Amino acid sequence: GHLCENLDNVDPRKVVKSGRLDILLASPECTHHSRARGGKPMSDQSRASAWHVLRWCEALRVENVLVENVKEFESWGPLDSKGRPMKSKRGELFRKFCECFEAMGYYVDYRVLNSADYGAATTRE
Repeated sequence: GHLCENLDNVDPRKVVKSGRLDILLASPECTHHSRARGGKPMSDQSRASAWHVLRWCEALRVENVLVENVKEFESWGPLDSKGRPMKSKRGELFRKFCECFEAMGYYVDYRVLNSADYGAATTRE
């Protein structure tokens, strides 16, 4: 089965009674990573939704994890006091995110894919 729900509202142990998943497909909120937003301030809370994926992997035995996001997710880093990404710390949180998976024994591989290569009528990456 599948669950379409905000991970803030879900306790993994209550949803997955067996404590095991073959695959976890996650799509953390990407609005506050994307270039499409222009120069608007960003929200740490929205950008932090990716950490919930790690919470699920820590709570359950998950064989495979697939995280989908925009390519700017690779530059995820802390924000300054004005809600703008700190250029000096560009990609720092993304690297920590990947390191957390590795610390749990996962092999991490990430890449940018073009939707058109998979049959979509868009070249969105």
